[in-house]
Amino acid sequence: CPVKHDGGSLRAFQALRRGGAGPGSDNLSSSSSSSACPVKAPSNNSPQQTASNQQYDVYSRPLPLDPTNNMPLSNPNALATNSLPSARQTAPLPTERVPSTIPKGGAADDTATWTYPSPQMFYNALARKGKLGDTKEEDMESVVALHNNMNEGTWKKVLEWEAVLNPSEEGGKGGGGPKL
Repeated sequence: CPVKHDGGSLRAFQALRRGGAGPGSDNLSSSSSSSACPVKAPSNNSPQQTASNQQYDVYSRPLPLDPTNNMPLSNPNALATNSLPSARQTAPLPTERVPSTIPKGGAADDTATWTYPSPQMFYNALARKGKLGDTKEEDMESVVALHNNMNEGTWKKVLEWEAVLNPSEEGGKGGGGPKL
C-alpha cells in the first residue's frame, strides 16, 4: 500500500476521516483500528497503468513525460510562443516570470523551485481554454499576483501538515522535505 502505515500518519488520517481537526489537534494521538488502506495500489500487470500516466496538450496531442517526476517535458518553443500576445489582446502584458519558493520534485538540483507564469502566459492560457469571458488585460497582473499568493499560502499549509504527519523529515528548500 502506498500510504505510510506508521502510527502517526495512520492516526492522523483516521482522525481527519472522523472529522478531527488539522495540525496540532489532540485527536491525532488517539488510536483506532485500521480497516483497509484508503489508497488503491496500482497493479504491476495492468496495461492501463502506463496509459493513465500519459499527459496531453490542449490539442489532445501526447506530451513526452519526464520519467523522474512523471511531468511533461518543457518545450522551449512552446514557452516562447506562449509569451507572445494573443490574437484578441488589445494591450501589452508583462512577460517576466516570478520564481516560487516551492521546491521542484525530480530536478537534478535540490534547490530548484517552480516558476510562476507571467501575466502574458496566464492570459494566453485563459484564451486557449476559452475562459477569457470579460477578462481585461489590465487586471492580469493582479490575477497572477493572487494566483501566486494562493499557491504560496497553500504550500505553507502543506508544510504544516507534513510537519505533523512526518515530523522526522526536513522541510523547505534543499532538504528532504516535500517537493512538488
